[in-house]
Amino acid sequence: MVGPYRAVLGVIGNDIHVVALRLLDIALTEVGVETMNIGVNRYLDEFVEAVVTHDAHAVLLSSNNGEAELWCANMRRELARRGKGDIVLYIGGTLQIGLGSDLEIERKFLGMGFDRVYSRRGMPGEVARQLVKDLARKDAGETA
Repeated sequence: MVGPYRAVLGVIGNDIHVVALRLLDIALTEVGVETMNIGVNRYLDEFVEAVVTHDAHAVLLSSNNGEAELWCANMRRELARRGKGDIVLYIGGTLQIGLGSDLEIERKFLGMGFDRVYSRRGMPGEVARQLVKDLARKDAGETA
């Protein structure tokens, strides 16, 4: 899987918050990641199909309306079913409505199979640089 790396990114579920998605797309491109931005208001099957079609190395999901758990609870399982279970999987945004610390939210999404969770934090450039590091570690046989 040695670079150039390919990543699918988009906003999951009934969510049309596009600004962070566009900034992340720019940041990933600047660090040499080829992006397939599938846009907003997308669903699990659309992400999985984009990963398979573009032979992506990573998926970056965004959600800003707090419904992420509902829309992507089975993301890792569906990717595995299509032969992409080892893909690097990130999620970020406002991932939950109501109570819950960032640590609790992070634990929940890590438990769902995500490699990195950026709940209400994480600048696009920071996320892009971390993704390249994680992909390079994976190339070297290390864990993230």
